[in-house]
Amino acid sequence: MINKSIWLKATKIKSNKKISEDQETEILIIGGGITGLTTAYFLKDKKITLIERGKIGKGATSNSTGKLTYLQDILIKDSKEKENLYLNSQIEALKLIKNIIIENNIKCNYESNSSYLYATTKKEINKIKQIEQILKRNNINYKIKENENLYNSIYSIKINDSAVINPTKYILELKNLLKDNIKIYENSNATDF
Repeated sequence: MINKSIWLKATKIKSNKKISEDQETEILIIGGGITGLTTAYFLKDKKITLIERGKIGKGATSNSTGKLTYLQDILIKDSKEKENLYLNSQIEALKLIKNIIIENNIKCNYESNSSYLYATTKKEINKIKQIEQILKRNNINYKIKENENLYNSIYSIKINDSAVINPTKYILELKNLLKDNIKIYENSNATDF
């Protein structure tokens, strides 16, 4: 069996040139995935160089689930302040990406949907209850389900303000959108600053 991302199966990816000499730039972005290209989008009026060690559209972002959600077990931090900051940064990131998609008519199969966190053991329930407290503290609506037929879960929480996208289409359309504003290099490593 060959493991290949479903996002890459029907996607043609055009290459960018490799960096061949030292460059001066106002801002260097290392990584051409969802974070790097979204950052470049917001800074596109600056002198930017973006480098990707592989090929844009074939890295971690293209091998992700394509799920845009803040409902994550890593919400649990060592302080309430950090939990609140992290949660709100994730909610803001979802809004930013949705706005980029709408404003630029990016065809990436954006679809609103629900997210779940579920427990299949009693031990896992405690972690989910901790996340519930974070959501409550931040006035986030969620639903509790017990003994739902979801992966044999005995307890789960659900939020309704998540989405899925084809992450490869998103980053390739962003790359195309930015190609005249920034320098983009692939198969290029940062070796010295």
